[in-house]
Amino acid sequence: VDYTAPVFWLFMAASGLAVIVLRFRQKDAPRPFRTPLYPLLPLVFVGASLAMVWSSIEYVREGLNIGPCPHRNAHSRQPRNRRRDE
Repeated sequence: VDYTAPVFWLFMAASGLAVIVLRFRQKDAPRPFRTPLYPLLPLVFVGASLAMVWSSIEYVREGLNIGPCPHRNAHSRQPRNRRRDE
């Protein structure tokens, strides 16, 4: 589920952008549903969705140990086992 979250949020952002684009291109089309606070609410939704895309990519990247992530190597260094003289 963690790896599908970025794709989910990317499609949510795309659907918000589609509302804006389609309402701009087809100004005279009948609207069965009025979008409240248009275009402010869709823009806020797109911004929040893009923030969630970034956040979910950072979360997955940290789990995979891929790419530049400042927290990646913080806990991976373990002390070396020293031989005890018996």
